[in-house]
Amino acid sequence: MTEMLVEVEEPIDPTVSRLFDAHKRGRAVIRCVLELGRGKVLVDNLESPRVAAMVFKPLVFLAGDSRHPAAAQYVSAIPQMNIMIAPDEEWEDLIRRSLGSKILVQKRTRLVPESLNLKRIRALKKMIPEEFGIARMDREIVERLDEDMRKPIDFYFGGVEGFTRDAIGFCVMKDGAVASVAYSAFPFVEEFEIQVETAELYRRKGLATVACAALIEHALEHGLVPRWDAANEPSVQLALKLGYSEPDRWFAYFWRE
Repeated sequence: MTEMLVEVEEPIDPTVSRLFDAHKRGRAVIRCVLELGRGKVLVDNLESPRVAAMVFKPLVFLAGDSRHPAAAQYVSAIPQMNIMIAPDEEWEDLIRRSLGSKILVQKRTRLVPESLNLKRIRALKKMIPEEFGIARMDREIVERLDEDMRKPIDFYFGGVEGFTRDAIGFCVMKDGAVASVAYSAFPFVEEFEIQVETAELYRRKGLATVACAALIEHALEHGLVPRWDAANEPSVQLALKLGYSEPDRWFAYFWRE
């Protein structure tokens, strides 16, 4: 039913791209779609678009004129469990009206990386317990990850090949076992969101901090921007510990029967 919006062929016209300028969150994802051609972009009219949607499953970024009839029609037809991201309160109001009692809210917190300090990051990286080591994630390391830690990699990169080609990651290891990983969450252009996973056996040892510090150090040394968008309070606290600041609470929406 969502095909009442038409898919835009690459390259994406600037008229379409500008519709997503209102999004202040998720910029790394938006650039991934617009500049790398991952996911797809839909509009109500190819010649003079007023409503647009960017689909990078399970994320759906909504843009343009929320008062246009095509906006409500599209929102009402978005499949369940797709996460809708609105650029402003008008789009949020439309989502709430369209989905009614079916709506579920995902509380998130975006933090800014401008306050990151390389000296602090390097100090945190050195806090690794003596029996552990840090390594950059390569094919061999990705292949030995347990099933739960592999799921995001398989989903967003299509497996080991895609990850080794399009991602940057670091891990904390002990005796050949991968304890914690931090990596760019999807293919990126200059800026990326950080994905963090820690094996259950090794949690609450500060290893996620070390893995993230190694990744952030690499990013800052190479002119990359490591962004952070937290889905829960422990993630917020980890970001603050690393030096991120200005937590901005926001909401994403989805529905299910």
